[in-house]
Amino acid sequence: MESDHPGDRPAPASPEIEAWLTEAMPSVSELIGAAQRVTGVLFKGAQATSVAGDEVAAAACTASAWLVDHPCPDTAIGEQFETAFDDFADLAERCAISARTVGDHRGSRHHDLDKRAARATTDLMIALSATRRDDE
Repeated sequence: MESDHPGDRPAPASPEIEAWLTEAMPSVSELIGAAQRVTGVLFKGAQATSVAGDEVAAAACTASAWLVDHPCPDTAIGEQFETAFDDFADLAERCAISARTVGDHRGSRHHDLDKRAARATTDLMIALSATRRDDE
């Protein structure tokens, strides 16, 4: 079966969701970029970790505020985005903790930033996929 959509992407769940997602994409892109800067940041030291955390915190705050002002037309999808944005806020907090405890064995459980960044990004990708309709 041939797809009617470029790149064989599933169709949008609805025109309203598509319009909402278009408005959300700057925040989504900012979050993904900030998460990428977290990966491997601990090897650059406490200051770089703190700066990366600040970038994630700013992006998460912006995204969350945008979502409050622009609720998703589909409540379930909106909740997925809210959860994903919360994951990024948690990542920012973990960056701040890690920056303060780099080299301190007591803080080692907070030093899984790469995994947390990957998890937050994955949750965001799952939320994004919910905006598409499966025709099969």
